[in-house]
Formats: sequence, C-alpha cells, structure tokens
Amino acid sequence: MPPDLTGLTCRFAPVASPGRLVLSLIVLPRREGDPARLRAVLEEILDAVDAVPEMGRPLPVAGPGLRLPWSGLAEDAKAAGPLLGSSVLRYLRLLAGRSVSFAVFRLGFQIGRFSPRLYRRQLTANADFRKYDDGLRLTVACPPETADAIETRLARAQAEGVVTYGLHRQEAAIVTCITPSPTQADHLHFVDGAGGGYARAAQDLKRAAKASR
Repeated sequence: MPPDLTGLTCRFAPVASPGRLVLSLIVLPRREGDPARLRAVLEEILDAVDAVPEMGRPLPVAGPGLRLPWSGLAEDAKAAGPLLGSSVLRYLRLLAGRSVSFAVFRLGFQIGRFSPRLYRRQLTANADFRKYDDGLRLTVACPPETADAIETRLARAQAEGVVTYGLHRQEAAIVTCITPSPTQADHLHFVDGAGGGYARAAQDLKRAAKASR
C-alpha cells in the first residue's frame, strides 16, 4: 500500500547563503564509546553551530523563494498520470495551479485566511534542520571555517572511538514541505542539502564505519 503523501510539496527554490556553505552532518555514537565523552563532543558541535548568526538556520526568516511554475513540470505531470485520459490536460492543469500559486506568493496576495507572507515565516519557524534520535543530524548554513572546526573535532572523536560521522558540503539548501492545510500553522518542512545532503553524508558515514571495523 503506498504511503499517504497528502500535502507533500517541494515548490520552493534552493536557498544559498552568501559567505556560508550548507553542511549536512550525521553523527552516530560508537557502541563501545563513553556516553559522557559523546555528550561533550555533541555539545561542542552544537555550541559551534549556535555561535553562527541565526544559529546556522539554512532558511531566511522571510522564507525561501518559489521555483518557477514550469520547473520540473514535465516530470510531475508524468508522475501524476493523465487527467481524463489526457497527458496534455494534466500538464495544463498543473501549470495553471502552479502559476496561480507563484503569483500569490510573489505578489503577497492574501486569499481568505491564507497569507503567503505569514506562511513563509511559519515555514522557517517550523523547519526541521536539527534531528535527534539515535544520533545527531544537522543541515546548517555556516562559514567554511566553522565547518572546518566541526570536521576537525569529529575526526578526532572518531579516532578516539567516540563517534562515527559523515558530512557533506554544498552551496545551498532545499526544503520539502508537508502542508495538509495552508491556513493552519502546523505545516512541517524538512531541510536538506541541495547537493546530495544527508544521502551523501550517509555514504561518508558508511565508509567511516566500515573502515573502523
């Protein structure tokens, strides 16, 4: 049974941060590692991120810009399938809907209870760019020197048997949205790197884990 993807959208443009790179980072504890040393390492990483303006948030306060209406349109029309038996109708239907949305966001028109400016501010506030579960996952915008300091600290912790990590640097971030209702404030937004992000960091992590065995 396919998953329920109601409200899943990805219509916002990649977000670059002038003077900063976007760092995608995965840190996992080593099974034999000391929990106290692990906590100290993670605190150092988070302190370095928090010292960056806006705590390394990869999205601007006003929210990201939209992609052009026809960006990725052919692929999305193909994935959605024909409308009333016509692929052309599906294409035109998607183009019309996206053009309206683009105009609403670009011009800032409020339609009923929906405010595009408020939605974009909520998007940044609700963006999930830090994840804590079995380890630490971050996508942050930071100066190259901060990324260098984080990587140096993690390399030392990995050599000491405290963590295993993977990271990837890129020029921009992307956001994928789950918006069941655009007039409610509970929409969620997942931030990743635009150049491979967590997927590339995970590959790096696997190589590091294999090398440590």
